Amino acid sequence: QQQPQQQQQPQQQQQLRPHPPAGPKRTGSAARQRQPKRLYFVGELKDNVRSGYGTYFYENAFFRYEGEWVGGKKHGHGKLFMADGSVYEGEFNKGEIEGRGFRIWPNNTKTYAGQYMRGEQNGQGVMVYLKEGGRYDGMWRNNKRHGAG
Repeated sequence: QQQPQQQQQPQQQQQLRPHPPAGPKRTGSAARQRQPKRLYFVGELKDNVRSGYGTYFYENAFFRYEGEWVGGKKHGHGKLFMADGSVYEGEFNKGEIEGRGFRIWPNNTKTYAGQYMRGEQNGQGVMVYLKEGGRYDGMWRNNKRHGAG
């Protein structure tokens, strides 16, 4: 009887934790405690660089990225979550939103499915305005409608 094969383990897993708070910061006559940084990464590393699948929590707490990494940059398929409720899912290229993707805005007000270039809607795409009930299917340039649609 054959034993089931063990699942292959990722090359390396590491969680970078937030930095500990620094000592008091003096400003005038009052002292203030500096807040700890919130950025950290949970996922695969290669030569101590983000590579493979992982989740990155940004310092400003507005963004969170889950997806593929190559050479320390978002690259491949991923999801970018924003604190206002917006979500982008699609392709990333060398750290930028680039290629085909889908975005939904806060409170389900509108969606866009189509091409992105340097983080903006560029090329063929469809915007559906969920609250107003309309839609635009056509070309986009720099996040704006371009053409008749």
